[in-house]
Amino acid sequence: MRVVLAEDLFLLRDGLVRLLEAYGFEIAAAVESGPELTRALAELTPDVAVVDVRLPPTHTDEGLQCALAARRARPVPGAGRRPKWPRIPPWKWTILLGCLASTVEA
Repeated sequence: MRVVLAEDLFLLRDGLVRLLEAYGFEIAAAVESGPELTRALAELTPDVAVVDVRLPPTHTDEGLQCALAARRARPVPGAGRRPKWPRIPPWKWTILLGCLASTVEA
């Protein structure tokens, strides 16, 4: 799985790169600013992006804005469709989880 990582703190970015690579992820790019993230998301088309919300140059919401722009440019197939399985009301989940808990206790 190809990953683009955006984090402005070098030590945290490097640690995340090493951790993800240790678990078999391919790091397509590790960037430190909003403009670099926009370029990487457009050119590399990763499977996943791990993005810090506040990135240089403004340190406001550059990362969030880049992620939202990338999502609009490349929507996820199937997102927004209703699942094929029936919706289970919350009260039924409570009963189901209560039954499971009592089974485990016994």
